[in-house]
Amino acid sequence: MPDPSSNRAQRIGAVLSIALILSILVHAVLACALRREIQAVAKNVLALTSELRRVVQEKEQAHQHYRQLLGELEELNLWLQGQLDKARDRQMLLLEEHRNGAHPPQEEPAVPTQGPAGPVAYLTFDDGPSSITIKVLDILKHYGIKATFFVVGNDTSFGRATYRRMVDEGHALGNHTFSHRYHVIYSSPEAFLDDVWMLQALLLETTGTWPGILRFPGGSNNHVSHQYGGPGIMQQLTRLVLDQGFRYFDWDVTAADATAQPQDPAIMVSRVLNGVRGNPSPIILLHDGAGRTTLPEALPLIIEGLLAMGYSFGVLTGQVPAVRFAR
Repeated sequence: MPDPSSNRAQRIGAVLSIALILSILVHAVLACALRREIQAVAKNVLALTSELRRVVQEKEQAHQHYRQLLGELEELNLWLQGQLDKARDRQMLLLEEHRNGAHPPQEEPAVPTQGPAGPVAYLTFDDGPSSITIKVLDILKHYGIKATFFVVGNDTSFGRATYRRMVDEGHALGNHTFSHRYHVIYSSPEAFLDDVWMLQALLLETTGTWPGILRFPGGSNNHVSHQYGGPGIMQQLTRLVLDQGFRYFDWDVTAADATAQPQDPAIMVSRVLNGVRGNPSPIILLHDGAGRTTLPEALPLIIEGLLAMGYSFGVLTGQVPAVRFAR
């Protein structure tokens, strides 16, 4: 008869063997899964490492390109500064020659204040040249009208070509200062005159003409100048420019278009046409600086309205009575 304890031991041994086998199988399965996971992580690490190397390499290349561009920009800046210095030296030489009589001023043709058919309107444009100026010149050419441009400094091929076109097409040039920066030009009489001479030299070199008329940015009685040169700065400047041989002009009619946003063309036209009524020789202020995008739309209507009212058109010269705010 079999020993019960022996059978029990065999059964326990068998169970333990099965448990051991199952444990080994489970560990083997887990080991395989872990190995695959490790391999996947390692693969991702390698990919990330490769991507990091690529990013670092591209960053270094970008830094090298940036340093190269910076060096080229510095060289270009030095070259441009040298060209600017040469141009200013050339302009100052021309200015000095003019003062010494080597370049006598070219007088603008005298234009009567009263035309054969009645009153004369003087269209004046401040703050050009800009792309708007080209459109204005095209419109004036279409109507066969001459006007006066109080220009600022634009020492570029475009600016110089536009100055020449103004003169070639019979318009008058006036000095509106080179920089038009109030904090510079109104800081002192010397600063104002330096700015004026810089523009005079540029215009003389570019067009061969010496404008004898001037308009103060903001007008001869502006109060913004007081912030920089004190309450008496405009009185000093008006006397100064007259002593230097300039005639300065303000205006008695304006489209009020010197605003941050372009003005409505219909409002501009209305202001001008209402403003000239009863005035035999209105000096009309318009602005052709950058951003005055509605002027080309308003200008033909202004011209046609003035023609319908019997006006002819003239340019400002030394023979035209000056409208002046400052007294």
